[in-house]
Amino acid sequence: MQGCGELDQIEKIFRLLGGPNEENWPNFKSLPNAKNFRWRSKNGPPQIHKLFPINGFSTGGSRTYLDVRGLDLLCKMLTLDPKKRIGAAEALQHPYFTEGVKMQKPRFVFDDE
Repeated sequence: MQGCGELDQIEKIFRLLGGPNEENWPNFKSLPNAKNFRWRSKNGPPQIHKLFPINGFSTGGSRTYLDVRGLDLLCKMLTLDPKKRIGAAEALQHPYFTEGVKMQKPRFVFDDE
């Protein structure tokens, strides 16, 4: 999800979470220059669950090790409203790091041969 600059990175996040609105970032419109931008991402439903499915690795879907706690942490780190976004110290204390998906030996396609 790496952008080619600040605006591209913001666009990628908005595409994933939906654009800013009064519900997910109450004072966004009051920020300097906020009215100067027209984001391509509309306020549609967040797409994060599609891109990062829970337990996708173990179910044969996309290769992700996320469980419910991992998705919770990811959503908290990507929260649009900075007042509600998790801080670094708090993120390190998140249950994902102590109760998250256990390490697994990767299975590769050619392992079945």
